[in-house]
Amino acid sequence: MRANIRLPLAAVVALVVSSCGVKLVDLGPAPNLYDIQTAPHFSKPLAPVSWQLVINEPTASTSLDTDRILLRPGNSEIKYIAGARWSERVPRLIQSQLLRAFDKSGAIVGVGRQAIGLHGDYELQGELSSFDTVYSGGATPMTEIAINFKVVRQPGEIIIASRNFEEKERATAPSLTAITASFGNVLSTIVGQAVPWTLMEAQRDFEQSAAKAHPAKPALSQSP
Repeated sequence: MRANIRLPLAAVVALVVSSCGVKLVDLGPAPNLYDIQTAPHFSKPLAPVSWQLVINEPTASTSLDTDRILLRPGNSEIKYIAGARWSERVPRLIQSQLLRAFDKSGAIVGVGRQAIGLHGDYELQGELSSFDTVYSGGATPMTEIAINFKVVRQPGEIIIASRNFEEKERATAPSLTAITASFGNVLSTIVGQAVPWTLMEAQRDFEQSAAKAHPAKPALSQSP
């Protein structure tokens, strides 16, 4: 007769590990997480719109499509700041800040991420080329962000507007707190410009498309 022996899960794991000669890895302390807080400023109230907008995650190179904080000590060298991470992958972080800014604008109700399945009349697509901490001389690093945005009409993937946004700012101190604050300032400027530009370009196209679909009827002449 065969005995049916049941071991606690912890005992099973310990048995497997010891039998395989595997030593558990000490992962060390968790990295510090840093968030970016933006406060975009709009120079004037933005006119409300009735169409819907989908915000895509910007595309980025492998070096930028990460939650690591990129550091450029030279023109071609790329490093990452040890023991520090952004709270999200950089493209996702930018998408989140854009979404908050459009909500804050009060000009559009139908706005959301691509992932939630919203079928927008327009899409905001981005291509990120710089999200860097650059040491190019001076006591403190320079924060640089560069991104190209495209407003795309749907359906049909028709690009109706494109613009490059580039901003930089020198950090007030050579510390992670100062560097991340500088990123917040630079991204606030870019978002504060990108939101009204997107609304203006899409609204112009929306009105032109409506006029073509429903042309004004000529006025009837009156007989004398």
